[in-house]
Amino acid sequence: MRNRGLSHTRRNMGICAAGVALSVLSIWWGLAEMNALGHETMASGLKIGIAIPVGLICFFMFFNFLWGARLIAAARRGEKDIGRWIVTPAEAEAFRRNDERRAGQGYSNDYTLPRTIPPVGLEVIFTDNALVVGGTYFGLVTTGMFRFEGVQMLPENPLAIEFGTVVTSAYKVTMVRIGVSRGLLRVPVSRSARGEAAKVLAHFTAVDQRKLLVDPGFYRRRMAWG
Repeated sequence: MRNRGLSHTRRNMGICAAGVALSVLSIWWGLAEMNALGHETMASGLKIGIAIPVGLICFFMFFNFLWGARLIAAARRGEKDIGRWIVTPAEAEAFRRNDERRAGQGYSNDYTLPRTIPPVGLEVIFTDNALVVGGTYFGLVTTGMFRFEGVQMLPENPLAIEFGTVVTSAYKVTMVRIGVSRGLLRVPVSRSARGEAAKVLAHFTAVDQRKLLVDPGFYRRRMAWG
């Protein structure tokens, strides 16, 4: 399991909203059939039984994507901004070649560059606890199910910032087991943003070493909401 970040939030909100609407329609259809026949049938039961969990999942996922969309919008407005730059298409393609070489050596990247880099370049934004790259959101915290451990600057051309990522998941076969997956998250640094990148590296090094505490109430709020 890898941390692929949160992307296409508005599209996914639309899909979830459609899922909720279709679930409500299916429940209404099933109830109408039961009322017309005076008893439940397998078809009407399936219409209701499948629609309820699907509708609930879509309902809560809608708000998850809404939360992500707001975080991305806040980052683009400059809230809690500690560094940002635009990676030119040429720099992005050079990074892609470096990334493919590293992946071939067994160091795959959690983030995948888009197939086509926009002519205006690739936007990279670091807040004090997250990364938004090309519209994809990655949380950068040191606790929880998705966290980072270690950060470094890779002396490539162009430079790249690399985070070690850790994903903790729970699954059940005959008993509950906790699994831990480790990965890497790399993003390119524009040649014109070396100073910004140095600030980002210093900030997350301090966070990783627990010398700097960022948003201490984040997971408490998330658990309360859950």
